[in-house]
Amino acid sequence: MSSIAYVTDNNMIEFHRVMGNKQLVFWRISSNLRFTDFHNGDLLFFLAKGTERSKNDREKGIIGYGQFTKGETLTPQIAWRRYKTLNGYATKEEFYETLTKVEKNKQLPEHISCLHLSNVVFFQAPIYLSELGINISNKVESYVYLDKEEDTTLRILEKAKEVGIDAWSLSLSDEEDESFERTQQREIIARVSEFLKRKDIHKEKSINRFMLKALAQLEKEYTEIDFIKRSTIEAYQISDDRISIFVPVLYSNKNKMQVIQYCVGKLLAYRSLLEMDPYIEMDIELVALFQEELEEGLVDMLEGCGVVCRCISESVNG
Repeated sequence: MSSIAYVTDNNMIEFHRVMGNKQLVFWRISSNLRFTDFHNGDLLFFLAKGTERSKNDREKGIIGYGQFTKGETLTPQIAWRRYKTLNGYATKEEFYETLTKVEKNKQLPEHISCLHLSNVVFFQAPIYLSELGINISNKVESYVYLDKEEDTTLRILEKAKEVGIDAWSLSLSDEEDESFERTQQREIIARVSEFLKRKDIHKEKSINRFMLKALAQLEKEYTEIDFIKRSTIEAYQISDDRISIFVPVLYSNKNKMQVIQYCVGKLLAYRSLLEMDPYIEMDIELVALFQEELEEGLVDMLEGCGVVCRCISESVNG
């Protein structure tokens, strides 16, 4: 898993907060700088200029986050035409003026890098990483990776729960906001997945193809079913009262029972670890996905362990 603390302007974040934006676009003048370990679904935390503790202590505070969805390089004209105020400014003139100020030659840049964020959440007050025993340089001007050696992301989210979520942006939401709780649950599931990561990664491509078929077949029954963050072979779904975990069970005749035992053990470990987490207060459904129907006695045994057996039919091949 990977998250980033991204240095940004507090005034721009305040604009998004007041507007109640749940999606936004961060831009950078550099059009060739690429994150080396940052993927769809990862979190970008807002490390805001203007939140420094004091003149003597220049530590910046984290005042929210968004979930990275995509990056693209655009001209400023297209960026404004396509996203307008989601760029962080009320008018095109203000947007262009800011771009011109930060460009070295004080002219409107030809291209900018755009980072798209969704499920944006703002905090009631800044969170300072030093309060969590995490130290980063105050001289960071762009971004810094988190979670290199420990679960920094979850620790920030736990602290955010204490600080509280911004009441104004919540009041502007059309629906009851669950994005913070869902984000925390997704991070916990991803952490468990990393801990239980399977060893047979050389089969990942074939298992991924099977799982794509499975997700297509199950999507009507399980809305918003998706791969676990940073995994292409295991999936999850979160509803109001239940978390479902989906693990593929692909085997040959020679290793059938060995693979079944391994995958069922993994599912049971998912349940045990998730139930131990204080932020998971939901039932855990375990679903084993097979490429063929199992013998009735074997199904009874697995269901006796609390594992639902589902056969993914070949009809989804089209």
